[in-house]
Amino acid sequence: MKRIMAMIGLMAVVMTMSAQEIKGPVPTDRMWHAGMRYGNIEQIKERSKVGIRLNRYKMGDWEVLVVRNKKTGSLIDVYRCVQDNSYYVEEIINAYLSLLSGMYQNETGISTFGSVKLSHEEIMNSVYAGGDPGGDLMPKVKVTGEEVNITDILQWGERRVIHRHDTPRDAPPGWGGNGAMSGPTTWKIHFTDAGLSVEEVNAPERVKTDPAFGKKFVLKKIRGPYEDSREPWAIASKEPLVRDLLKLLAPRQLNAMLDEIKKCHTDGSQLTSIEKLNRELIRSVLASKTTRK
Repeated sequence: MKRIMAMIGLMAVVMTMSAQEIKGPVPTDRMWHAGMRYGNIEQIKERSKVGIRLNRYKMGDWEVLVVRNKKTGSLIDVYRCVQDNSYYVEEIINAYLSLLSGMYQNETGISTFGSVKLSHEEIMNSVYAGGDPGGDLMPKVKVTGEEVNITDILQWGERRVIHRHDTPRDAPPGWGGNGAMSGPTTWKIHFTDAGLSVEEVNAPERVKTDPAFGKKFVLKKIRGPYEDSREPWAIASKEPLVRDLLKLLAPRQLNAMLDEIKKCHTDGSQLTSIEKLNRELIRSVLASKTTRK
C-alpha cells in the first residue's frame, strides 16, 4: 500500500512538472505580452519575419504562447497571456518588477527592491529586509501601438513622508509639518556584469537615502523575493520568463539563472516545464548578446 501511495505521489509531482497543451485556435480577442511587445494573435503573426509554429500551454498559473521557427524548430518567443486586456500595461510592469525584486547589497549596506518575503528562520535571525527603495517602485514607460517600452528610469518613494518636527523657513503653504510628503526619488538603472548600476538623477531635498549610497553606485543581488527560495535568481524556476525583459540583464545574470536551474536538480530530478522553457529562452537571449559582440 505504501508503495502504491508513493507511486501516486510521484505521478502527481510529474503531472505538475508537465505543461498542458491547449488545443484549438488561439482566441483573437486575447492579449499577449513578451515583456514589452504586446498584441493579439494576429498581431503576433504579422510581427514574425519567418514562418512560425504556435503552441499554447497551461503552465501552473500562467497561460503561455510558445513561438518557434516552423522550419528549424528553434525558439523565437514566449508570450504570456494578459489576464485583463484593459490592464496590459500594468501586467507588463508587474512582470518587470518581479524580475527586479529582491535584496541587493554593496559596501554601504543592504537595499530592498519590491516586497521580499522572509522565511521563519530569517525572521528569527533578524535578517534585515529594509532599505531603499523598498516596495514603492514605478518604472517610467513609453506606451506605443506596438510595445510598452520600459525605460531605465525608476521612480520610488512617491508616498514617502518627511518626518520633521520643525518647519523650514522656505516651506510652501500646506507644508504640514512632520507629515509632509517628500515626493519620489528618481534613479537611472541598468544591469551590468558587475551588478545593478544605479545613478541618482533626482531626489527630494532634506531626504536621505537609507543606506547612504551616494549618487552613483553598483548593487549585487543577494536574494530573491521568495520565502521558500533565497537564491537571487530563483524566478527562473518560478514563472515563465519573456525575451524583452531577459534582454535587460547582462550575461552574468543570465548565466546565474541557468546555474540556478541546474542547482535545483543536482539530485537527478527532472526539470519542470517552466524551467525547460526558461532555460531554452535564456540560452537564446545569451546567444543573441554574444552574436552582437
